[in-house]
Amino acid sequence: MAAAAMEPINCDVVVVGAGFSGLAAAAAILKANPDLCVKVLEARSRVGGRVESMEGEVGVDVAADKEESTASPHRRTTGGDGNHHSQRRKRVRMDVGGAYVGPTQDRLLRMAREVGVTTYPVHHRPG
Repeated sequence: MAAAAMEPINCDVVVVGAGFSGLAAAAAILKANPDLCVKVLEARSRVGGRVESMEGEVGVDVAADKEESTASPHRRTTGGDGNHHSQRRKRVRMDVGGAYVGPTQDRLLRMAREVGVTTYPVHHRPG
């Protein structure tokens, strides 16, 4: 397979990858020197790198004694505990890429705030 012809890139800085780090690097370079020409290259058809969400279906256990909805398909199963359970399919949106930022990653948390990324505590203990 022949390599695709590429147009020359005329700019001061080229950032390879439009993941969180690449986009943050481009933003930091432009913030420090707004007169530079910065281009970000990405192989995929979307930005975000490993951060990605997708829609899919998951099975949700429903207690056998609860009224089952006729709107969702159900499948009756017997659990490892010997009790009867019903499982219905539910359409959800789920994270499938990098999703965890530790509490000591100050620079990444600050960058997330700057670009409007919502964060929430993972190990929240009520009380």
